[in-house]
Amino acid sequence: ITAKTIALPDKDAGSTLDASGIKNDWIVALYMGVNKDGKADGAPLYWATGNLLAVKTNAPGEASRVAYHIGTAQETEEEGTVGNSLVGLDERLVCNVLDGYVDMPAGSKWDQFGFGDPTGLMLYDNALTAQYCIDGGQMKSDSTDIVFAISGDARFDAARAQLGGLWRLPTCGKTGLNEFAAFEDDCEEYAGLLPNGQFYGTEGVSFGVDYLYTVEVDGNTVSVNTLRLPAGGFRHANDMYNGTALFCLYWSGTADPTGTPPFVPGKQLDMTMPPFFTAFNYGYLDERKTWFPHPRSSTQSIRPVTE
Repeated sequence: ITAKTIALPDKDAGSTLDASGIKNDWIVALYMGVNKDGKADGAPLYWATGNLLAVKTNAPGEASRVAYHIGTAQETEEEGTVGNSLVGLDERLVCNVLDGYVDMPAGSKWDQFGFGDPTGLMLYDNALTAQYCIDGGQMKSDSTDIVFAISGDARFDAARAQLGGLWRLPTCGKTGLNEFAAFEDDCEEYAGLLPNGQFYGTEGVSFGVDYLYTVEVDGNTVSVNTLRLPAGGFRHANDMYNGTALFCLYWSGTADPTGTPPFVPGKQLDMTMPPFFTAFNYGYLDERKTWFPHPRSSTQSIRPVTE
């Protein structure tokens, strides 16, 4: 104070783990020209510079104790590359249980989470989506009292539950403005932002998307914020881990009450889903960036936002 200076956090450092567990006192977040609920006159929305990551802190065979943090720049790079060090296909993972990581050793790290699972531990296959919703409290056994909006609700939002404060999942959907719409290819309202979304990678392989937003004051550029969304893939239960360096899939906090059929690459599913089945995520496939409906039990990346 006496020197009239302030030490700013390293935006590439994310939040870190220490011997006592989690330390999230510095989580850097960037403004990307998107406001709350996608509104032009809403409260500014800030995006964490890394994805939510989980690290198991206890020995295998015991109920999992997990520390959560925001990924560093190095961890973000690892998430979008082939052969990353994060838990993927592993025979020790347990399927269709509340704690799928019970047999994993201390230090195991993962970046994929089910929709509406604040614990980050549930692994259910798609055939058990109804049971997943029941066990996770997202609906009753008679398919009533279904929860569709979880953003900011600590009972279902992993970002809010694990990071606290105002951290939460962004909103998404197939109609109207929302907080993920700015990153889609076909959102005219955010056309000024979209041309700055560039794929990054090497030798023809895309590891994710970089979004650039120029911050101006009185017509002068004061900063160019870069938001990196790695292509961490997705997982269905414990027997399928797909798309690292291919699929960039991020959960929103918005489920779909109309029962849109889930998106499956290369297939057109002509069927009506029960209203509890799918939730919206943002991602890209075949160089197209847009929203997709996926089963709630699918595990995908989470990029927290705050107001």
